[in-house]
Amino acid sequence: MTSTSTHSFTPGTTNLVDAFSSHNRAYDSKKESFELVDGYLTPNSWYRPVTILENGEKWRVSTEKDFRPLLMAWWPDVDTQVAYLNTFSKHFNLNATYSTSQSQSELNAAAKTIQIKIEQEISAKKSTEWLRQAIESFVKEQDQWNTTTENYTLADHLQGELFFMSIMTRHLGQILITVCLTVHQVTKMVL
Repeated sequence: MTSTSTHSFTPGTTNLVDAFSSHNRAYDSKKESFELVDGYLTPNSWYRPVTILENGEKWRVSTEKDFRPLLMAWWPDVDTQVAYLNTFSKHFNLNATYSTSQSQSELNAAAKTIQIKIEQEISAKKSTEWLRQAIESFVKEQDQWNTTTENYTLADHLQGELFFMSIMTRHLGQILITVCLTVHQVTKMVL
């Protein structure tokens, strides 16, 4: 038995939002600012950030055509962030490897470096198509988003805890409700 008066973790918080990352917030919450898949945010979703780091140098206000992958600025957990950083570090030949034992500050600094490289490549190629392909490939490689970790059988159509995120707007004043449900939770809901 462990004492309840001691922590098994380091108490405190890590500020994930800084002067750089604040530019990556969504332009607004309107559906036109997000590319959804069947009405859901998925790992392959893109969004319109409030500003774009043009050529990796200077922030400018985004246009309705400036979309970036959600996974460029947000990760569901540190494991996914580290996998993203390692994938794109390799893509850009940065000669760096990251791990979950590194501080969040170090990981955030690496994400900043990679975002600068991404924006430079977008400017050089005048397209985000290469980035769409890279993100799709990254998502397919991640076990949490494929069947590698599932005990899949045709008899069990609800196998696994598939994670869906949906932004739903309800007319409850001006409240924007974000709903995160697993397939099992959806089947238990009474509509």
